[in-house]
Amino acid sequence: MSSRNIFRTVFWALVAVLIVGHIGGGWMYSGRIIEDGFSPDSEPVVVPNGDYELEKVTYESPVGQMDAWYLPASGSTWVIHVHGLNGTPAE
Repeated sequence: MSSRNIFRTVFWALVAVLIVGHIGGGWMYSGRIIEDGFSPDSEPVVVPNGDYELEKVTYESPVGQMDAWYLPASGSTWVIHVHGLNGTPAE
């Protein structure tokens, strides 16, 4: 066997190991990612003090009741801002 064939064999073996590891790792942690990302936080929302009229509201979702904040403003433009896990209005 030439050194070129050995290199190709080793290279493709490493690629196969990386692909299997990537798929296996995704499968192993997918339950935790889904649980952490889509489970409602059981702690109450604390509205920070500021020079705005931020109001705590709740709404019903397929996974239960969700906390949110409503910030009234004038005009016809509106925004839905989605933050990461455990985000706060101060962010």
